[in-house]
Amino acid sequence: MLRRLLVLASIHIPAAAWAEVPSVYLVQTSGWMEPFFTDRASPFKPLLQALVDASHTGPTVVAGFNQDGQVPGHRSPEVVYDGPFAAGPVHAAIQDLALAVRPGGRLADADFDGALVRTFESVLNGRSGIVWVATNNKNSRNNSPEIAANTRRFAEMVRSSPYLPYAVAYPVRMPVTGRQYTERGLILYAIAYGDDAAQALAAVVDSAPMRALFTDPPFKLKHLDVAPLVFTAAGASGAVTAASVPGGGIVLTGVPSAGGTVRVAGTLRSDYYPQTITRADIALAWASLDGADPAQVPAEVEPPVLSNLASGAQQGNVALVLHTPAVERPAGLAGLFAQSKVLNGVLQLRLSNLSMALGEDFTAKMGEIAALDQLPDVFADYQRVTAATAVLPVTLIVHFSPWPLILALGLGLLALVLLGAALLLATRARPYSVVVEGRNRVFALRPMQSQTVALPGNRSLVVTGRLFGPHRSKILDSSRKTGL
Repeated sequence: MLRRLLVLASIHIPAAAWAEVPSVYLVQTSGWMEPFFTDRASPFKPLLQALVDASHTGPTVVAGFNQDGQVPGHRSPEVVYDGPFAAGPVHAAIQDLALAVRPGGRLADADFDGALVRTFESVLNGRSGIVWVATNNKNSRNNSPEIAANTRRFAEMVRSSPYLPYAVAYPVRMPVTGRQYTERGLILYAIAYGDDAAQALAAVVDSAPMRALFTDPPFKLKHLDVAPLVFTAAGASGAVTAASVPGGGIVLTGVPSAGGTVRVAGTLRSDYYPQTITRADIALAWASLDGADPAQVPAEVEPPVLSNLASGAQQGNVALVLHTPAVERPAGLAGLFAQSKVLNGVLQLRLSNLSMALGEDFTAKMGEIAALDQLPDVFADYQRVTAATAVLPVTLIVHFSPWPLILALGLGLLALVLLGAALLLATRARPYSVVVEGRNRVFALRPMQSQTVALPGNRSLVVTGRLFGPHRSKILDSSRKTGL
């Protein structure tokens, strides 16, 4: 195994994502695969054609594999098509695939491990890519003694190599009867070589064409510690509203800015396949939250235990109890008018003391295909998983109290009223009663407006309006000024 990891490590995988990820389809052409090729009614090659149509991600390679060196003049894997995807040529290449026969007429053995490593080295030439393997996990009679060891190395490489970050398997029922053997089904493996290939494979697995091609989800072979748990919100406490969004996240609207406890009710679904969670302790914690130290923001989940949660099943009456932090209104005038603030965070649902078992439906299906003890060890890796984590994106829409804005608007309105009153007083004429030469006269004057009245003796009376209080008046003559 160490040798294989060193080989993989020596192959350069570019860090930059490829515009198109190559897809390689390796088809076992040896051993017990005989009935898949010789049964006149075999749906094997039509399935391969439909698989390539639904899953190709770029440059496409179709190759047969057995045990390299057993058939003179042929290598394993032996490429029968290498080029851009085109349905016609690819389908024709699949039709040309044939059983590998050794001199003397015996069927060739198979070397899963060697075929996979040589695909990385010689077919992909160190590029990231997706490798599909079509096999029934068996080999011909009178196998080479190396076959079992090669198969174990294949399983160990898929399980432990960091250069193969994602792998799934599709068990397929397919009863076929050949000239020599009878088989009930086969398995299609999909193995990502490189991180960008892992992303591409995850997208392919979730695509509509693949969901239409296979009635059941794939058997996930790696990273079962990434728990596929999905929380669906049904409501929240107080004035907070909760809604689930595509991708498994939730949005909480109306979260009080003063902070507090928000209780979100809902259901929890397990998308493990085909495993049933027989039991697990479950806890909740913030992994990140805008503007807050996750360690200082508690979170809990109720109930704290999952039990007998089958694939696709839901556990009801689940509650996420979130203690939200206090959020200050933004500073300045803009903050005064701010009605809300958006905080983004990620919750982690952490499973511990986890135990899983294969679902009965899957066990029955596999019993129709092959004995479970004939499957590679990688199918039993779920038994090693005792802890897993699911991520739950959360958006908090924090609402601020409207009272500071109402108060500011009230004060602003009062200031406008006072200003308007001042302007009115400043521009409105007021009547003033003034005694002039023993007679009562009325003057209509605006503030600071003056009116002059001629008096006998070369004198004059000047009357001036004021903003507040009584008028001001002066008597003027050529020699002195006298204020009245």
